[in-house]
Amino acid sequence: MTITSLNSRPGRKSPFIPYNTEKLTDPFVGRSVPIYRGDPRLAEWFNPKAFINTASFRNDEEAIAYIEAVDKDDTLYSALLNEPPFVGNVVPGMFTEKDYLTFWQRFLG
Repeated sequence: MTITSLNSRPGRKSPFIPYNTEKLTDPFVGRSVPIYRGDPRLAEWFNPKAFINTASFRNDEEAIAYIEAVDKDDTLYSALLNEPPFVGNVVPGMFTEKDYLTFWQRFLG
């Protein structure tokens, strides 16, 4: 499992505007189950059965109990790991290989 977190930047209408980066996609590529806290819109793009969204639990203790259960149960872990990462198993345009490579080319110059 890989722990990932919210990315945010100051916004005009709200204190923080969430956005997603490689912090969530890289665990999928590395065949790891992400443990995520962040953008509440994430389920619009990512399959909620493919990662652990700690915001979907009533409190941190409940989330921790579930994470521990997944860690101890190979069948449960495999079920999460083998789900397609994207909703409907369709890669959104912003996550295509071309866009991902373009991002890194711009970043690395």
